[in-house]
Amino acid sequence: TAASKDKLPDEVFRRLRGFLFFGPSFRVTRNKLSFRDDLVSLLSEGVSKDRQIKQSFRKWLARCHNELDKTVRFEKIAEAKLQANARKELGEQVTLFQQVRVGEDVFKVGQVVRLQGRPVVVGRVLSFWVEMAVREDVAHAHGFVAVQPLPLEVFGQAGTFQVQYPLRRLEGAVGAGAVE
Repeated sequence: TAASKDKLPDEVFRRLRGFLFFGPSFRVTRNKLSFRDDLVSLLSEGVSKDRQIKQSFRKWLARCHNELDKTVRFEKIAEAKLQANARKELGEQVTLFQQVRVGEDVFKVGQVVRLQGRPVVVGRVLSFWVEMAVREDVAHAHGFVAVQPLPLEVFGQAGTFQVQYPLRRLEGAVGAGAVE
């Protein structure tokens, strides 16, 4: 339906891959390139009788996306001066961004965030980046966040890329009063 198409972003369909696994009842030739038995007759037993298989698949895909996927979208590429500094420190295949959208949550440079770990880290976001040279906003499976750990009195001033974590460690935004 049109409503389910609206719920599923294009990235969901780009992540689909397919493999076929055959059990021991499928006898293969010695060179492993074909089957000894008639493949059509073997597969005819496994054909689904579900007449709504496309709709069932789309519902399953929508449910998986809503419950399991965290679409990560890197937005607002940083200015050229910051990009040059990042590429000098982190390598040529790096692109900095000003904000990241993880599912429904939006995180921006300057925001105070909480990161999973032992111990838990609270810090101000300095930058987000992916290890890929791009010129526009991008949906990427993973990336990094650089933070200034807070409070400053305890941790001191960190360099721009000195304290970095994988983006999957990002738990959420923290109010500025929670740090003090």
